[in-house]
Amino acid sequence: MKLTLNPYTLIIKDNNRLLFILSDANNPIVSEIDDEKLHVLQQLHEGAFLDQSDLCNIFSEQTVKDLLTTGSFLPVSVDTESMFSRTNAFFMSHNMPNARASLMSKKVLILGCGGIGTHMAWHMAALGISKLTLVDFDIVEKSNFNRQLLFDNADIGRDKAEVLKEKLAAVNSDIVIETINKRIGSEEDLESVCTSDKFDLIIKALDTPTEFPIWLDNVAQRNKITYVSGITMRENVLIGPSYVPDVSKHGMSELLNLKNPGNSEKLYGTSPSLGIMLYNISDELAVEAFKLLTGYGKPKYIDTILCKNILTDESYYISGNH
Repeated sequence: MKLTLNPYTLIIKDNNRLLFILSDANNPIVSEIDDEKLHVLQQLHEGAFLDQSDLCNIFSEQTVKDLLTTGSFLPVSVDTESMFSRTNAFFMSHNMPNARASLMSKKVLILGCGGIGTHMAWHMAALGISKLTLVDFDIVEKSNFNRQLLFDNADIGRDKAEVLKEKLAAVNSDIVIETINKRIGSEEDLESVCTSDKFDLIIKALDTPTEFPIWLDNVAQRNKITYVSGITMRENVLIGPSYVPDVSKHGMSELLNLKNPGNSEKLYGTSPSLGIMLYNISDELAVEAFKLLTGYGKPKYIDTILCKNILTDESYYISGNH
């Protein structure tokens, strides 16, 4: 059998040793260094395939066996050029054999194409999910540019969801992207959108009207729909909760006590925004979404909301026991 080098294997020259690291950095495969090994590794690095028996004579039979077992030596070439080559390499090196197939079967709905929604749409397209549905009623404005991804001056006046669809499709032509240009004005509107397909995950990136979190919790609980959510509040980022049917005990409206708002009602005012706060939320939600979509890793925000002040770095959690 002819073998080549896995291009994602890290090879370190450490004094008189060669250290081969793919998935377990704490237990590298070690081989004594010499000029012949360095020459052969250069050939393999450049894409050559060499007989296993010849490699055994150079590196020792046990070393080649270990490198085969860990995936550092392979009988086939590994993709290094496609859009998902680095992502797939991450899955391979972290023992996630089903992650790619899982993502390729998933449908995600994003409610709102603003500061959080545009970043989450990018994350989902970059992960390679099957279908993405974008919901927004607004048009692109220049004031969006401090926090919303992919929009530019040429897009001003156009529908946000349509522009975002075009930009994402240009990056990942394999993903199916649908848009819904609709203002959600009632729980019935929301339920119609959320049940328009069998979504594996809903990303809440809308914060108006005030009743929206209540509507979402009602719809999610009634239809057993999973969602992730995050918002900003002055200089604080609020990340969570993640709602998972038959697992979660509380939704966002319950944790924030929004079902009993008293007599408070917003009449006027445009909220200021700092883009880096929304990026922080989006990155955390993307990791959470990845865990929920693939089943790898433990979700962090079920039944809890992280509230963090970006200026003081003070933080606390809001949970069902608050």
